[in-house]
Amino acid sequence: MKLALLFASLAPVLLAAKCSSKVVTVTEVVRITCAADGKSCGPPGPATSSSSTAVVQHSTTSSFSIAPPPQQATNKQSLSTNAAVPQPPVNTSPINPKPSTSGNSGGPPAPTYNPLPEPAIFSSETPSIFNVLEGQSGMAVIINSCDYDLSLNSVGCGTGVQGQLIPAGETYTEPIRDCTNAGVALHATSKNHTKPVIVEYGAGPQDALKLTRPLSYDLSFLDCMVKETANLTGCAGWKEGHQCSGGVGSTVWSCLPEQYCDRTSYTVPEYGQTPENKDWRIKVAAPVASTDFTNGVVWELCAANRVN
Repeated sequence: MKLALLFASLAPVLLAAKCSSKVVTVTEVVRITCAADGKSCGPPGPATSSSSTAVVQHSTTSSFSIAPPPQQATNKQSLSTNAAVPQPPVNTSPINPKPSTSGNSGGPPAPTYNPLPEPAIFSSETPSIFNVLEGQSGMAVIINSCDYDLSLNSVGCGTGVQGQLIPAGETYTEPIRDCTNAGVALHATSKNHTKPVIVEYGAGPQDALKLTRPLSYDLSFLDCMVKETANLTGCAGWKEGHQCSGGVGSTVWSCLPEQYCDRTSYTVPEYGQTPENKDWRIKVAAPVASTDFTNGVVWELCAANRVN
């Protein structure tokens, strides 16, 4: 009898909760107390040993209404199975935009200074926009293909020229200087480029078996660039490109016009080697090439200007 009365009293509440159009479910404990004879039940009151307790879920409002049957949506913005799914905008810009000759807007991101350049790129091929360099045996050759004059200082290993003028379009030559454990640095500046771009060379001991003598050479922007940046605008000839070689068939150190060429020239002192990292950094190939002493070394500034 107690259970029959309990469920009879809960039925309207359960029905209303089920049919409510907006239901926030709350758990409430309703206590219904009935007499032991099962004939009368009182209003909810304090729980006694003869009371029965039911847990009811109902809305937070005291009145209930049966929700009307669902109607077909008439709002044009209502979602439906046929509604078009919004699509993200399509990027119509080219994936690889053509690089700008100035290296600024419209081209790839500007290069950044790398204190630890990757291994140097050794290639005997001359860039297609440059002419092949032909050295002179036992001579250091400097070709000024710029449209302005250059000033040359030959430093190290004995007496070299100081303030030697190389007019626009002209070539300068001097004998390879041979000093034990010493090299030569050829410094080139101009009226508007007062800090030098440098080609260095040095002769090694003669190989008794091959009857040859190695001559090493490299290209350096360390003195004319803005330190610890990729800015080489202060270097004479950089805007039109550089190249140096130990003659036909030797490695060509080239720097294309306005290119940051940290793998074919020195833009980082000692190519990033320090006392702390020398054990592993010494294994990274630096941009220093070798030719035979008799081949000499040839260097061209503003290389893209020269047309045969």
